Amino acid sequence: MPRKGGWDTHGLPVELEIEKKLSINSKKEIERIGVKHFNELCKKSVLRYIEDWVKLTERIGFWLDMSDAYFTFTNDYIETVWWILKQIYDKDLLYEGYKVITYCPRCGTPLSSHEVAQGHKEVYSYIVDKSV
Repeated sequence: MPRKGGWDTHGLPVELEIEKKLSINSKKEIERIGVKHFNELCKKSVLRYIEDWVKLTERIGFWLDMSDAYFTFTNDYIETVWWILKQIYDKDLLYEGYKVITYCPRCGTPLSSHEVAQGHKEVYSYIVDKSV
């Protein structure tokens, strides 16, 4: 079975790197410089580190075929994901559920387990519901 390598270009760490570089602190600031421009900077950031990641995967013995790696920012990749989602929807396999998740109030997004592990801190706070 081939082990095809690829590059995730839509992750929060990529966006945070660009936000830090541009001293951006909110979604409104991203909109002010332009979402398209922001996305291009994120794309360039991913491309800048490819050689380093390839060397690392070889060094640690995580052998992947990088000669035809996928990029999550290509139209082919995005259209394939939408196609798969439509197939799942058509088979009535999507559902709406509710659960507690880790959430970044500054970014306005849920956090993956990887993102939580990168910067987890125990925070103790009390929420007081004054309407009770």
